[in-house]
Amino acid sequence: MGDELVELVEFLSHEKAAVRLQAVKIVNGVAASDDGPQQLAKIKDKLVPPLLRLLGGSDEEAETASSALVNLSTEPQHCENMVRSGVIGRVMEQLKDPKFPCREGMAMLLSNVTLVESGSKKFLQVGEEDLEGLYLAQTMGLIIGHGKTGDDWDDDQYQLRHLPAVLPHVCRFPEGRELLLHADSHFLQHLIPQLQSKVVERRRSIATMLKNICMDKKKGVPALLTEGGATLLPAMLHPISGKDPREADEAVRQAVAEAVQLLAGSEEGFDQLWTAGAPELLRAGYVDEEGPGVCEAMESTAELFMTHNSDDLGEGGAKIEQLDDDGLTEEENRRLAELSEMTIKTTI
Repeated sequence: MGDELVELVEFLSHEKAAVRLQAVKIVNGVAASDDGPQQLAKIKDKLVPPLLRLLGGSDEEAETASSALVNLSTEPQHCENMVRSGVIGRVMEQLKDPKFPCREGMAMLLSNVTLVESGSKKFLQVGEEDLEGLYLAQTMGLIIGHGKTGDDWDDDQYQLRHLPAVLPHVCRFPEGRELLLHADSHFLQHLIPQLQSKVVERRRSIATMLKNICMDKKKGVPALLTEGGATLLPAMLHPISGKDPREADEAVRQAVAEAVQLLAGSEEGFDQLWTAGAPELLRAGYVDEEGPGVCEAMESTAELFMTHNSDDLGEGGAKIEQLDDDGLTEEENRRLAELSEMTIKTTI
């Protein structure tokens, strides 16, 4: 089989277009099979360069090569090899070309290769001095430019619906969080409205991005709260508040609920959530919530609110009157009583 695969790769660079097209169709068929990526791993070093070249061929060649690359990129070993072969730069070139016939495939490919650390670091251009963050800025331009939140959206927005998935991938690393939350970029302010996008893939990506940022309590959470401004917490709380328009996708609700849980675990995040009325909003959203992962995160957040030191809850200059035996005001007791209802969920 090894010799046949080597011969097949050679046909990808044949001078006759018909031969190249037939060869890339065979490669795509193998790549799409269950064990195909493993078989093609034997020739991975020779396979990727001609596939990348075919992206510049006829529309049919480009579309088939794009499909083959996406199928191969489901395996980490192929992703690593693609990164070494320059796939990130080539994908960025094709994404910027509005006439390229398979931008959807390029968005999916970029999402897949940034799942591996080398792909994320190459996309962020870490250590490339003046170029660092350029690809991220270009990608943000595509996301924002084709990320309308209302009903007026076009085919480009659909074609690039997988592109925001790059953001939660790169936010797993400090360099990605730093570039995305840089004070001069204002990227976050443009991304927050995407939680209301009609394209579910976009909502999932932004929700997961926020969760990944919140995992970094030391730097990520403070930067997120600073750069997010007044619109951040209302936007994060809305999908799990039960308010209309209701968030129908459980994956979005779970990612947001877990992000809020992480925020509540930090002092600054806790205080801002409390001020934003998070306890009441979570209580209202919990009543009709059926997702087990969402409920678990909301219950954990409720526990944090309930057990938080009463001295911290009284900060901010508010006048505390008539403390009970536990040192809590009547208002604090009322809120905690409401939160306690979230710890046991009953069904009829």
